[in-house]
Amino acid sequence: MRRLTVLLVVALVAAGCSAAKGELVAKHGKGWLERQQGFLVLHVEGTPAEMGEQQGALLKEHIQANLKSVMAGAMEMGKEMGMSDPMPMVDKLWTQLAANTPPEYLEEMKALAAGAGIELKDLQRMVTVIEYGEIMRTCSSFCVWGKATADGKMYQSRNLDYTMDAGLQDNFMLFVAKPQGKLAFVSPSYAGSVGVVSGINQKGIAVGEIGAGATEAERNFNGTPMPLLLRRVLETCDTAEKAAAVFQNAKRTAGFNFVFGDPANKTARACETSSKYFAVYRDNTPEEQAIEGNLARPDCVFRAEGICDQKRIKETAHDTVGQCKRYQIMGKAIRDNYGKIDSAKAIDIARAAAMDGNLHSVIYCNSDRELWVASAQGMTRASDTEYKHFRMAGLLAAAPQ
Repeated sequence: MRRLTVLLVVALVAAGCSAAKGELVAKHGKGWLERQQGFLVLHVEGTPAEMGEQQGALLKEHIQANLKSVMAGAMEMGKEMGMSDPMPMVDKLWTQLAANTPPEYLEEMKALAAGAGIELKDLQRMVTVIEYGEIMRTCSSFCVWGKATADGKMYQSRNLDYTMDAGLQDNFMLFVAKPQGKLAFVSPSYAGSVGVVSGINQKGIAVGEIGAGATEAERNFNGTPMPLLLRRVLETCDTAEKAAAVFQNAKRTAGFNFVFGDPANKTARACETSSKYFAVYRDNTPEEQAIEGNLARPDCVFRAEGICDQKRIKETAHDTVGQCKRYQIMGKAIRDNYGKIDSAKAIDIARAAAMDGNLHSVIYCNSDRELWVASAQGMTRASDTEYKHFRMAGLLAAAPQ
């Protein structure tokens, strides 16, 4: 009997199952909510309507709280812009965004609103305000692999640097999704979100997003909301090339940088975008090497808000990657630890690059589908808290007990 028990434990570990045990909170249809290592973990599965209903029903109070916070922030933003009521502008922007939103996400939003007991218009407004506010984010992301890491595996970071005043951190969750007919993914997220701003899929493709700024001429909300494009990447892409193509072929809204890690092909892509502009870079590209202050090296890609394209820099007076403080922080840390980077050193680099408003911070081992997640606690930034370890295989194989 003892030998059988030992063999069973070994088999479970070999299968990649997480040793952490979750506390069941509630179930709804195929979906369920648990608390694991202090985080809410939402499991959804099925069609867009089913997944939306599951999230709405299971996170009703958290969604209502996030909605209240985001709308309060929108009113403050409106006052700063000289508007007593910004909602007519928000509704107009949603009309443009909705025309470019895939039907399945509109369907999921409708079911989510019904499940959460909120007006669909209010959820649409929240999506719009978040998209508008995305342009003010100045996040960071790096991806290292091969010669840059201690074990040759791929590690990728994502710092979500955004205001903590809205209290989104109080409604943080790990979103574990199994969409019907698409790739499963895990996303550090917030109650009420249909799109994603961080995440990794079952193929190991991970996403990092940075608000890179854009001129008024480069912004156009007659496009698809950025978090929905990132979700499409996680649901459909098994290479970094395909991830970059999602954004290249999409109608985009504003200025963003992206990092997409691809462990199977041992490569990554950095994309620099606006509504009118798209460029993609690999590791150690000549364009990046030509910039004063560049820190490009083989087997690594990293970005904050700086950009490489010289023509666009001249037209927009935008910072180059060499002028970008957090590009310098990440690049110098990667250079100084080259060949020695593992999950612990990756966390150290992410902490060093995090800004004062660090809402969440995550390190992925794309190769092994592992993640280390930190979320802001109160007004303590995420990077100053403990990074909790999860295995994607365990999260996807879990069932409510």
